[in-house]
Amino acid sequence: MDVDQSARSNAQEYFGIKDPDYYEFEAHVFFDDGMTTNSDSERACNIFVKTLVDVIDSAASSIHQASMVIAPPIKSPTPYGARLTWTLPGGNLFFVHVKDKQKIRHKKRWSQVMYMYYLLGYRLMGNSDEGIYMNQSEIGGKKRTPARVNSMGNINDMKSRSKIFRQMDHIQRAQAENTYLLTLDGDIDFKPESVTLLVDRMRKNPKVGAACGRIHPIGTGPMVWYQKFEYAIGHWLQKAAEHMLGCVLCSPGCFSLFRGSSIMDDNVMRTYATKSTEARHYVQYDQGEDRWLCTLLLQQGYKIEYCAAADASTFAPETFREFFNQRRRWIPSTLANMMDLLSDYHRTVIINDNISYLYIMYQAVVTGASLLAPATVILMMAGAVHVVVGGSLYWLWLGLSVGASIFYLIVCFKCKSSTQITVAGYMSTFYAILMLAVTVGIVVQTAQDTWTSPNAMFIIILTGIFLVAGLLHPEEFLCLVPGVLYFLCIPSGFLLLFIYSMTNLNVISWGTREVVIPSEHPPGGANSKANTSIIVTGCDSFKDFLGNCFCCIRHKLSNMFTAEQNRNQAPKKDEIVREIMAELDRIEAGRPDGAGSGYTTPRNLYGSNSDINKDYERNRIGGGMIPQRQESIVKQLNDIHGDGKKSSDGGADKFKDSESVIYARGRSSDDPYYQSVPNEPRIRRDDLVNPYWITEKELKRGPVRYLDNIETQFWQKLIDKYLNPLKQDKGHQDKITSELVSLRNNASFLFFMLNFLWLFIIFLLQIVQDQLKDTLYIAIPRGGDIHEGDEKHFEPLSVAFLVFFALIIMIQFVSMLFHRYGTFLHILSSTRLRCCSKKYKPIGVEDIVETVKVKLFISIGMRF
Repeated sequence: MDVDQSARSNAQEYFGIKDPDYYEFEAHVFFDDGMTTNSDSERACNIFVKTLVDVIDSAASSIHQASMVIAPPIKSPTPYGARLTWTLPGGNLFFVHVKDKQKIRHKKRWSQVMYMYYLLGYRLMGNSDEGIYMNQSEIGGKKRTPARVNSMGNINDMKSRSKIFRQMDHIQRAQAENTYLLTLDGDIDFKPESVTLLVDRMRKNPKVGAACGRIHPIGTGPMVWYQKFEYAIGHWLQKAAEHMLGCVLCSPGCFSLFRGSSIMDDNVMRTYATKSTEARHYVQYDQGEDRWLCTLLLQQGYKIEYCAAADASTFAPETFREFFNQRRRWIPSTLANMMDLLSDYHRTVIINDNISYLYIMYQAVVTGASLLAPATVILMMAGAVHVVVGGSLYWLWLGLSVGASIFYLIVCFKCKSSTQITVAGYMSTFYAILMLAVTVGIVVQTAQDTWTSPNAMFIIILTGIFLVAGLLHPEEFLCLVPGVLYFLCIPSGFLLLFIYSMTNLNVISWGTREVVIPSEHPPGGANSKANTSIIVTGCDSFKDFLGNCFCCIRHKLSNMFTAEQNRNQAPKKDEIVREIMAELDRIEAGRPDGAGSGYTTPRNLYGSNSDINKDYERNRIGGGMIPQRQESIVKQLNDIHGDGKKSSDGGADKFKDSESVIYARGRSSDDPYYQSVPNEPRIRRDDLVNPYWITEKELKRGPVRYLDNIETQFWQKLIDKYLNPLKQDKGHQDKITSELVSLRNNASFLFFMLNFLWLFIIFLLQIVQDQLKDTLYIAIPRGGDIHEGDEKHFEPLSVAFLVFFALIIMIQFVSMLFHRYGTFLHILSSTRLRCCSKKYKPIGVEDIVETVKVKLFISIGMRF
């Protein structure tokens, strides 16, 4: 993205062209729980942050295909922890936000709330208090502001939006409409062309609130092969059908583009910041946060689209345990959000022009079929084994199939999670072998009943649809090969996995991509601490932002002490502080915000506001952070020279450079800047002035710059309003745990009763089949000369379910055909056809951009 944006910028500047796809770009990475306590009881950046700093040069060299050294990051103490800022080779800014869970609420959803309010509320809106910080009573799960609907049944655009939009002028509204947030996981791989295709979806229809691309799972092992087929079929058929029939229900957070104005709209961003207070909130809000965000967008009237040409790759779970834990989160959260959407379907249909009652009915049918999947698998396996073995032992095979499911259900209720997954692994192996018998049974049954039987026709149609879908996706055709493995794992994926997910609905841990870091303190010591789970969240980049939002202030303390100072006379602290503050004022007065550093504040980026500027100047001079820093410096000087004694080194100047106060450390032996100074005194820390982490070697010695007063107040207000660390209330935790167990029991009872009733009805119909064969059962003639005139009778509910499922597949297949045609037109519109162009036609924009990219690579290689 950095190379592409830089090339487009240079092409416009030096070639005088107008690039219709030009964009401005920033990258933000949020480290959730990115701070740890070291052996000196100081808050330091964890190993993941230090690893990023260590490998950023290698990453840049890999992308630019040349040996590169990126300048050390700018370090900025913040109310939430730390911020590191790099300037990438293309001139774009790369921010790393390191969250300290002792200062700000951690976990993924709260990181998303954090960057939504920061990027959209502060950077775009300029910290409009009335619009950003609404009363807490105004937000909540079901307390949504009723939309205003006109006489035509359509939602009014501006009148239905939140107070934020009514406070905006037309320039801010246009900026909000054309600001996009690209949400990514940390392991995602994509190309800028994929982002351009997603932006095309946004520009085509202003009511598109989000767009997602085609996700390709990568990795090694059988579990990844299984997911390759699963993802392929899910995108080819299910997402394409949702796109064509109504709206995509889930835009995955690993690679999706969100429109800034849609996130800022009423009942979206504020509702998304709702704290979980009930058991169902933990399932719907925290276990599937990306799906819940999409549900809020749909209920506010926005459309979510799927772009099949926007490819991205992500690492999928490679172990059976990690896969089961991932789906243990996905399945309950999917069902919870679907129930939320279906329960409020009438309002959603009125508000959202892209969702109809037929589409709601389609989703209800698909959800119902998914809930009955376990019973369907049991019947399929019992029937297939009966066909292979023969005789009158159908009830025995059915009983064994039901008994195995009940056995695993008991294991899930009585044993711990690791035991449940181990048992599921063994049972999955047994079921895979048993599915070979199912395959033989299908072949035998097809031979006996000929191709006219419902089972044979269904298999033929399903196979044909998959083959045609693969041919229409030629680059992904090999994804059909793991379909054999997927077939053998049907009992594991639709029976065992469903049982595991429903019986562990009360478990709200993440389960995947968590690394337990052992405490650095010795066990049993005074400072011993429990292990900490670190979760690294994804990177999020967006358009139409050029700068950072803090003043470029650097402490210049070189005049603090002079060589001619009397060694026996204690320095006058007040005079020193006045000199320091005078230097700070001189720096701020002589350098405007962001001058010479690539940083701009929201005032410079989105237009000035005289009131904000006056308030800012008043706070900067008369109050705010300056007095706090002054007080902190006085305290530090008191600690160092409070007794007026000489230095232990015979009076030599202890401070090696002008940033001595900032970089002083508790242990001089660990201090990269004061290793030669013995007995360095411990400095009192101020987290917004001289936190310990800015002195760490691994973060390199980049300049230290502070947030301005406005941004500091923004973070303090935001944390106080929405992101305060949750207090460990044992009574509340016990209450939520009890409610989660109750929710698990109720949901499991309903789920298993539905499947039991389905099995029981089929069981009763099988018992009375002789009496009902001539009346209720469906008679289908057998084809061929051998069976001419003979008829085969099939149980009606099973045939109806089979036909219904086949009808859903056919609807998805037809939708896929239309979607592929739309994708073809989309690619064609953005592709330059050289064969049809004139011989001497001027060079196009994309040709110039590609040429600039090549020259940029060459110049970078020569420079480094």
